[in-house]
Amino acid sequence: MHKISFYLIEKTAQRQADIACRLCQKIQHKHRIWLYFSDADYCKTLDEQLWQVEAASFLPHGIDLTHGQICLSQHLPDPSFDVCVNLSSQPIHLTELAHSALHLIEIVGHNTQDKQVAREKFKYYRHIGIEPIVHKI
Repeated sequence: MHKISFYLIEKTAQRQADIACRLCQKIQHKHRIWLYFSDADYCKTLDEQLWQVEAASFLPHGIDLTHGQICLSQHLPDPSFDVCVNLSSQPIHLTELAHSALHLIEIVGHNTQDKQVAREKFKYYRHIGIEPIVHKI
């Protein structure tokens, strides 16, 4: 069964990309993480940011690197990854995936536009029968 978590950013100083990097840093030892993008520039920007997360640690990642621990891609997640962070503006149509159990993470920015996009995603996931879990950060 799929699990969906919404992370709501409550502080204006935090950005979606910063939270995505922190999540990768925190869970990459236990999970393979797919970062899904609809925008190639945003994908490249986050790729560069992951190289600079912390000088003392290394987050093994790459664009379309399907055999790595962290993959950044504009393609839907590979079935060998168990966590997907959706950084696109659209919900992921879980029925189109070959996954039987995927933890999908949606990071909601602090601005009005990001919140509206998140509301639409939340409604979609509920409509397909999955009750998302909400975390405030």
